Parts: sequence; C-alpha cells; structure tokens
Amino acid sequence: MKTSIAPRPRWIRLSHILFVAAALLLAGCLPKAAPPRQPFFYTLEYQPPAVEGRPLPETIRILPFAAAPAYEKRAILYQQADNRRQYFNYHRWLAAPAKMVGFLIGRDLAASGLFAGVVRSATPANHTCSLGGTIVEFLEDERGEPWRARIEVEIYLLDGGHPAQVLLQKRYQESEPLARHHPAALAAAMSKALGRISAAIARDVHAVLQARRAPAKDKR
Repeated sequence: MKTSIAPRPRWIRLSHILFVAAALLLAGCLPKAAPPRQPFFYTLEYQPPAVEGRPLPETIRILPFAAAPAYEKRAILYQQADNRRQYFNYHRWLAAPAKMVGFLIGRDLAASGLFAGVVRSATPANHTCSLGGTIVEFLEDERGEPWRARIEVEIYLLDGGHPAQVLLQKRYQESEPLARHHPAALAAAMSKALGRISAAIARDVHAVLQARRAPAKDKR
C-alpha cells in the first residue's frame, strides 16, 4: 500500500521563494569585504664606505650573523618607553636584520680593497680568518625628538687555527636621527648608521691583521 504525500500548501512554497529572494537581495546590498592590507617592505641601502690602508694578503670568511631574540624576525621594532617594545603591523624589513647586516658588512670588506679576498661561509675557499657577529639592537627609538634609528653590532674575528682563537671581539653602537616619522625614514637613517659601523669594523679588522703580521716581518 503506497503512502501518499500531501502537497505543500501554496502559501508555504511562496514564502520559501520570497525568503530566498530576500536573502539574495540582502547579500547583494551588503558591502563587500575589503581585501587584506598588504605589508610594506624596507631594506638598507648605502654605498660601501672608503677605508684607507695597505692591502693585506688575508682572506676573510664571513660567518652567518646572529641576532638577539627581539630582532630575529623581519618585523620592524620601535620603542616608545623604557622596557617596552612594539612591532609595526604592516611595515617589515625585506630580510631579517642579521642577514642584511652580515651581507652588507661582508660586501663592504670586499669593496674596501684591504684584503686579498672576502668569501661567504658556504664558499669552498681557503681563508686565513673568519668574521661573525650578533645584532644586539636594531630599532626605532621614539623617546623624544627627533626619533632615531639605533643599531648595535658585536663582531668577533677568529684566526684560521683549530681550535680557532679570538683575534678581536668588539661592540659598535650608532644612532641616526630620522628625517620624518615614517619607516622609510628609519630605513634611510639605519643605513647611514650601519655605514659608519661597517667602516669602523673594516679599520679595526685591518689593524689587528696588520699587527699580527708585523712581528713575522721584523724577524726576517
């Protein structure tokens, strides 16, 4: 025996149609969701500083630079009060500070002409010493006017022995005022500050390596 299904009343079908039509109309009237905001990226740019000195037959290997925990990410850090740090939401460094600084210091040492060669850690080449470092500070200081870019780098120079001995370990700190309140101005100011640090590193490394060779020359 078949069970018959009573047809829906016409008013129920009509209300269903009106409900669907109203939902479609409402969806068309609602504002569309805005696309996600894209971040802006910044990098450091400056010409290799000129450093005077007699070229040495040394080949320096550049080791990967490290960074303090607060500066391991590409987010740009700023400070408005003591013991307080914050990151920008939509402004970032193009690369992590340690990678940018390590690359530029190696580039500047090579461009100085003070050494026979400057190679990266992955390059299969003989070297007489190695240079590495750590980013201790890398931020925008907004405490007072003008705002300033602050950078502090600690480097170490190792000889080619096994185990290696430390020939030089030193911290370099610089700050540079921002031309305006904007991350682009921070990148420009940080570039100037790093340029001065890089020149100082080149002079100090050259002086240490030159002094190490001096006794051997006097013995002859």
